[in-house]
Amino acid sequence: MLKIPTFVLGVLLIITGLVGYLFQDPNLSIKIVGPLADDAVFTLSDGNQTHTLDRGFASSNAAGEHAFWMVERLNQNHAKDRSQGNYAASERPDNPAYKTQSFWYASSTGDTLSALMKNAETGELSALETVDPVKAQIRFIYNKAVEGTGPVTLTSTNWTNIEGAPETGEPLTFGKSWTALIPAIIALILIACVLAAEANPALRKHVMHVAATVGLVGLVMSSKKVLPAVSEMNWLKNDPNGIIHASSLKPAVMFFSAGLLLIFVVLCVISFINARKEMAAQPKPKKEEKKKEEGLEDDEDADDFKDDTKDKDEKDSGKEKGKEKGKEDSADKKKDAKSPAKTLGPDPKTGEGKLKTSKPTETPFGEKKKFVPSGKPKSTDPEKARKPKSTSGQNDGKSKPSEKAKPFEQRSGEPKREEKPESEKSTDPEDTKPRETNKAEIVEKDEGTTDSDAEGSKPDAVSADERKEDTNKSEGDEQKKSPESSEKKED
Repeated sequence: MLKIPTFVLGVLLIITGLVGYLFQDPNLSIKIVGPLADDAVFTLSDGNQTHTLDRGFASSNAAGEHAFWMVERLNQNHAKDRSQGNYAASERPDNPAYKTQSFWYASSTGDTLSALMKNAETGELSALETVDPVKAQIRFIYNKAVEGTGPVTLTSTNWTNIEGAPETGEPLTFGKSWTALIPAIIALILIACVLAAEANPALRKHVMHVAATVGLVGLVMSSKKVLPAVSEMNWLKNDPNGIIHASSLKPAVMFFSAGLLLIFVVLCVISFINARKEMAAQPKPKKEEKKKEEGLEDDEDADDFKDDTKDKDEKDSGKEKGKEKGKEDSADKKKDAKSPAKTLGPDPKTGEGKLKTSKPTETPFGEKKKFVPSGKPKSTDPEKARKPKSTSGQNDGKSKPSEKAKPFEQRSGEPKREEKPESEKSTDPEDTKPRETNKAEIVEKDEGTTDSDAEGSKPDAVSADERKEDTNKSEGDEQKKSPESSEKKED
């Protein structure tokens, strides 16, 4: 809201300061800190003309009294006559008696200026010894009516009690006062504050408070000097001084600067009031939104934390499961290595238990089987068939083979067979078909009997059923019957 007005007011203040500095008359200020030397002679010069200052009638050692008489004598005896003569020359340029000339006039500050104004109004000279007894200031102003040939200076034969005076015989030079640039300096500060507020929105409130404070201080300082500047101008131009050409630039600059700063301060106050109203109109939603945002941020942080912990837990559990699985696999391998080969069940898979051989082999019970031609079944002892398969113990849900059972002996000349795990065994019916040989065929069953023996003797069938029930009780050895074995049992 204040960005554009501040830039406009700032530019105007800068222009005001530059005008006050560039168009001011050359001036020189000296400070008297005690009584002047009796033999001191002060001379003003511009290269074309010179003027010796009249020190008046100082009767005390007060610095203010010495300054009072020097200002009063310069204005009455020099500045008044030159200013009125220049006015007459401007009004009647055809009269050669009136010539335009440059001149000097003087002013002061504090109690000394008040005493000069009072004397101009009432003509009283009361208690001058009490006016600024320690330090007094004199400001000399040079009104340049014609061009001079040299610098405007002030010289003295004795600089006693002149603060900051040069060496004896060296002059003090007139110049322009930098204090006229104070409005421009204030404007630059305000513009810098606005730019800083735009660059940092979080600090906008504080920066604008600083800008308002600077504007208020400038307003107070300018306002305090407006009335004294106007009074000083009137005192110089009116009787008894009558300096018509006294500059009115100083009061004008002060007045214009104070007005611009007043506008800025009012805008700042209006802006702050509007901001307060907006905050009062919507205090709860903003607070709730802030709380919600903070809550969302907290929830997001908690979710992220939970996700991280879940990922870590999953990784840890995965590692533990992998370790456990590895241990189980190694344990299974050890068990497989230690445990003897499983006896063939009633339904062997992938042709296991159906061996092509021309030599007699040992049965699980230690008996040697003889080769029987195809089509001629071999009978076994009924008493042996009645004996059920041993199921003495179980390990990890799997039935242990009988202690008496022995694995098939490896046939000579054949490579060692490796048993496949149950998961890798084929369930294809084709694999369960017996492999035929030209010479002989041996079909081994867990019942320990052949199909012909099951048909020929009832005891063999009873023993086969009992052994089948025992094998079904053992965990982990349940297998689906192959199509071929099921057909044979039905027959």
